[in-house]
Amino acid sequence: MSNTFAVNTTEIARHSSDLNLIAGQIQDAMGAMRRKLEVLQGTWTGSASGQYAALQHEWEGQQENVRRTLESISGALGRAGSSYQQTEQDVLATFRH
Repeated sequence: MSNTFAVNTTEIARHSSDLNLIAGQIQDAMGAMRRKLEVLQGTWTGSASGQYAALQHEWEGQQENVRRTLESISGALGRAGSSYQQTEQDVLATFRH
């Protein structure tokens, strides 16, 4: 087993930020789509309309799941990067006199 590793905390922070940005873009796109589809729903009646609305609700739930997962990964990356930086500072401090 190897105990050697290297970490680029700048890259970790960048990817964390990117994922958070993408999660926000998904949320914005979901809102825009929802507003457009509400117009459609307002003009569509019948059993197919009801079935479509149920399916749309399911899709929105799945999209929300993806958004929350990306935010969770972003947060985990951010915490990992901070931990690595703090550990490096702690080790550095042990060698100062």
